[in-house]
Amino acid sequence: MSSFLQCVESNDGTFDPQVGKVTVSLKSTNAAKDFFSRLTQHAPAIIALDVTLNWSYGTADVTMVVDKVAESNVQDLNVRFQRLGTLTNFGLSMRLGEGRYRSLLDLFSITKIKKLSITDANLLGLHASKLLNRPIIRPHSDPQLANIILHCPHLVDLKLGECSYTSAGAPKIDQAIGSLSKLEVLHRFHLYEGDGVEPVEIKRDAVPYGSIALRELVDFGLPYPTGSNGLLESAIRRSLDTLEVLMLRSKVGSAAKIDFTTILDSLSPMALDRPLPFAKLTHLKLSVTLTKSSFVLMASILPRLRLSSLDLAGRACRLAAHANLSTLKSIYLVSPEEDAVDAFSLAVSTSSSNHVESLYLAWTHITTKLLDLLAVLSLKRFYLIKTQGDSPATILQSLNLSQLQMLFIDDGEYNWEVEEVLAGRSAEFVDRFVLQLPCKNKAAMRDIHKEDARELKGSSTRLARHCVRVLDNTTYDVGAI
Repeated sequence: MSSFLQCVESNDGTFDPQVGKVTVSLKSTNAAKDFFSRLTQHAPAIIALDVTLNWSYGTADVTMVVDKVAESNVQDLNVRFQRLGTLTNFGLSMRLGEGRYRSLLDLFSITKIKKLSITDANLLGLHASKLLNRPIIRPHSDPQLANIILHCPHLVDLKLGECSYTSAGAPKIDQAIGSLSKLEVLHRFHLYEGDGVEPVEIKRDAVPYGSIALRELVDFGLPYPTGSNGLLESAIRRSLDTLEVLMLRSKVGSAAKIDFTTILDSLSPMALDRPLPFAKLTHLKLSVTLTKSSFVLMASILPRLRLSSLDLAGRACRLAAHANLSTLKSIYLVSPEEDAVDAFSLAVSTSSSNHVESLYLAWTHITTKLLDLLAVLSLKRFYLIKTQGDSPATILQSLNLSQLQMLFIDDGEYNWEVEEVLAGRSAEFVDRFVLQLPCKNKAAMRDIHKEDARELKGSSTRLARHCVRVLDNTTYDVGAI
């Protein structure tokens, strides 16, 4: 181990013994051979590796890295590649059949690897001859992505972003997913959303959610028709006993409805001879339209689930009052009706076992009962987005600051008068308190969004500079919460 650590140090790398992680940048073929040779022979304790290939490496170098990683005990791998000139020139300079990055696909078949990240492998694909005219995986690369999936039969975790398709049949990606016999985690973020508002036609060869039980199922967009014969409902039904994360969000204006009674075969979940549906569920997001029978059914199940995060939108927010508060730590309410807000506020304020740490309110009418709740609820994180009714100043006057570490405000009414309310209560802040203010359009930035508009120590009217963080487009990601 000592000789390996000397090698890490000589390459200006770092070693974290607590997590068994090495971070290093290698600058030559010889340095890489020496490093990986020592890794496999003398460093069995290294389970996490962040390595950069920082020279004009070749196919043999990439293959060597893959082979050595397979011999090591590394479970968490991040491989970064130095950019070699422009993509266009590099692509044209490749010889047919060279396939510089092709061996990287073998990383997906190394079963000991539990987390994998590949950075700047811009020509990752199957054959150089196919990549010359398509050097980048683009949003319309349905066949290319499907091919990659087909070559990773042991894939356990698959997360897909927006991708269009033009074939008359089922999207090729959704055909390929069916081949993944070990798939546990599937996230689909707005797939095919650019193809219009019509749902994707269900085809026999479409398996968009795989064919086995999943541990995590996330679908933003719901491109396929829902209903008693829906593919989404079938996936949820076969995963009732394994799902830990279920997050569903339909397109804006979509008429799709989710009917949990058909998923549960209309049987009462309270029957003594029937196991509790969704017994392993910890994260639930329902930004969809539910049928009336679904609402009644979920309201009877929620008190028995040990959720840690509950994210609801629209009429589904009525379910928040039925959640098991003894385990719930994060609650997100988007566009709730006033009576749903009051029912939730009453349920939380009267609970004897409340552990809520994070509250997210978007397009929410701030009722009197909610203000009363905010005065006693010991939150660590509070998100306030486009509220209705009372101004942010009124809310901040009531807010319990005793444990609050992060306050996020995205509201056009936030101004210096509102900040004065916070500044006047700064003595109540915990040491790590920070106010986050998003500013997505720099051209419209006001003084309130400039951190240097505040003094270092703060005053009775303005917060100290270190207490404020302005978020731009690169850091503003509250929608992903």
